[in-house]
Amino acid sequence: MYKRILAGLFLTLASNSYAGVIDFTAEGTDNIANSNTPDCGHSAFAKCVEANYFTVDFSGGGATEFIQSVEFNLRAGGQLDAYFDPDGSDGITAENTSGGKGFGPIIGDKTTGILRENIHFSLDAGSFTLTIKFDSGVFGKGDVFSFGIDLDGFDEGNENIYGGLLGDHSVGIKAVLSDGCTETAETAFEREVRNRSVASLALCEPTPIPSPSILWLLLAGVVPFRLISSRRTRVITLA
Repeated sequence: MYKRILAGLFLTLASNSYAGVIDFTAEGTDNIANSNTPDCGHSAFAKCVEANYFTVDFSGGGATEFIQSVEFNLRAGGQLDAYFDPDGSDGITAENTSGGKGFGPIIGDKTTGILRENIHFSLDAGSFTLTIKFDSGVFGKGDVFSFGIDLDGFDEGNENIYGGLLGDHSVGIKAVLSDGCTETAETAFEREVRNRSVASLALCEPTPIPSPSILWLLLAGVVPFRLISSRRTRVITLA
């Protein structure tokens, strides 16, 4: 009986022990920002480095946890002129095929486990906050999302926005986890090397699980207490 109680306790604690870990990367020598960039409708463009400038990796989490949305704020660190400059920002979509320069957003070929039709881009009125929403139950643990989009308004100019600049300017990130755990968290990119900035978010911190030895000690304390209580009951009854 007590073993069953202990096993149930351990499973209950373990079920609440996971945390969602999301890793972000901005990497490359340039984002989508020059006239030589292929048209967004060109299928081969997804393989370009620029189309994989941003990556979002759901590296850890429970089986019932899914990323609901991620958000990038270019001005979070004080770069108040920075903005996203997609090709036709009034109709921002996952793959803009209106022609002209390929300023994006476009989904890169590093994306795994997520279909294009389940990804939805939107910009705020000032075009400095990009929100990407995912359909329910789509972006789970082990999936990766990559994309590219033109960035402008940094002090360094509108071209050659190498990955490290996002860390230099503390570009903000926010993520929302849903289903198994619902929580919002935010952080900022940090420069790792010149061409790469990284960030990581841990959502729904795990419940600490006592080690099995501690649980057994707890159970060992329950058993003698139960025996003593029974003896006392018998003594009282006989009296």
